[in-house]
Amino acid sequence: MVITGRSIVAGQDPMFTQFYAAPLYLAPSFAGGNGETRAILNVRDQWPKLPGDYMTYAFSLDHYLDKFSSGIGLLLFRDEAAGGLINTTNIGLNYNYNFNISRKWKLSPGIQAYYYMKNINYSKLIFSDQISRDYTTPVSIEMERLSAIPPVQHLDVTTSLLAFSDLYWAGFTVDHLLTLNSSLKSEGGYLPIRISLYGGGKYVLSQLRRSQIQESLSGAFHFMMQDKYRYLDLGVYYTRPPMQFGLWYRGVPVFPDNPNNGAIALLFGYNIKNVTIAYSYDYTVSRLMTKTGGAHEVSLTLGIQTTELKKKRRMIPCPVL
Repeated sequence: MVITGRSIVAGQDPMFTQFYAAPLYLAPSFAGGNGETRAILNVRDQWPKLPGDYMTYAFSLDHYLDKFSSGIGLLLFRDEAAGGLINTTNIGLNYNYNFNISRKWKLSPGIQAYYYMKNINYSKLIFSDQISRDYTTPVSIEMERLSAIPPVQHLDVTTSLLAFSDLYWAGFTVDHLLTLNSSLKSEGGYLPIRISLYGGGKYVLSQLRRSQIQESLSGAFHFMMQDKYRYLDLGVYYTRPPMQFGLWYRGVPVFPDNPNNGAIALLFGYNIKNVTIAYSYDYTVSRLMTKTGGAHEVSLTLGIQTTELKKKRRMIPCPVL
């Protein structure tokens, strides 16, 4: 929904297929989650066959503070909808604290505070006063008026809680918490609260002790609820470094109100020393499958780790190379 008189824009948050490769976007509890300093770049191109496709970008930088049992991170996010007509930009700071709840399990509550901005690029529209008989393009008075309206911008907060052991993990995230403030919500521009539930487990198929190469099979799920929409993703990963293969069903058709039947996603990842690159493709299984072109997604992860730190603390066993 767009109300140009107040520049109010409402909708849903974008979703990554490789959500574990965009950990800070999924939950602030994942900041520093693998005990290293890392930088991650995510790029998603959704529905490239349509005239106005959807491009989503994320860049994150996170680090684990061993002395304080804490993870910190920076998240930059950009979503360009309808060929760059509607644009969303987020800049957020993440923090979490890790503590033991038993000999095998750790708990990591996290929080993110971020700046949110959404605007309409009116230069991509053609107004009636730009069309003349001699086919020239005069300056649009209507465009000038609308362009003067300030973009929707405000602060927002995300919180999360993650529990994990060597082989299992489970957590939840609640985003757009400031929507709970009725006075702020009445000003407009705040998206509905988004609740995400996720988790899974890893089964070790084999392990070579000398080389520390571990062959494993992981099953995982991701459930997202925002406004009236419900989405459930189920998937499995096979990992044998330096390679990883994944198969997901995104938008399992168990909720009748969803607009489509989702997609089957195939994923391939490869690790070279401290660099991991992964590619996934979403094959749409609804009636739109031949018209949208699916979705392409690439993630690039650069990690700087220390052997001593990795031995000292338990890693989150999510299926990321």
